[in-house]
Amino acid sequence: MQKMVRRLEVEKDELQHALDEAEAALEAEESKVMRSQLEVTQIRSE
Repeated sequence: MQKMVRRLEVEKDELQHALDEAEAALEAEESKVMRSQLEVTQIRSE
């Protein structure tokens, strides 16, 4: 029973780490999109 709990805790930690990485990657992509949109807006206003 204790081994199962420990294994589930490890799996939970791995999933949390993967989620954190995915969220960081998403934020980076959102930042790229916002910069691109700003650039397009600036070009259109010229």
